[in-house]
Amino acid sequence: WSEEVRDAKPNATIVVLSGAFLYGMTADNAWRAACHPAWHARFEAALDRRLRDLKSATAKVCVATMPYAVGRYDNDTHRERIDCVSVSLRKVVTAVGGLNWLDLAEIQCPRGTCTIHFNGKKIRPDGVHYDLFAARSIALQTLEALK
Repeated sequence: WSEEVRDAKPNATIVVLSGAFLYGMTADNAWRAACHPAWHARFEAALDRRLRDLKSATAKVCVATMPYAVGRYDNDTHRERIDCVSVSLRKVVTAVGGLNWLDLAEIQCPRGTCTIHFNGKKIRPDGVHYDLFAARSIALQTLEALK
């Protein structure tokens, strides 16, 4: 991440980790789903390293909270995973220090109820990733929050 930021020289960099809850990884010599202790340890170590590198490359780093998924991914299991991945995210951001929060979870899903459409289009058609045009309302709120 830091190399791209050094090349682009943005005024601010926003880190959004919206799909981490879906993926497992090899940790502790076994395949682990998100939220397993070994998964957390590996995720936190990688995130810590990446955020420290990014912080050294740019003046302002904003880390977004994770909104709940929508559509087929909106269920208790995925919400629990998003909540536990968010614990790791907060832990690492606090440890790194000097980073800014962007409460994307509250912008996208105020009080846990997610906004699904904007101007008749799905904001996240696959339930996780943002549609460029439909996410305009989220983008405007995000810009306002960054001021």
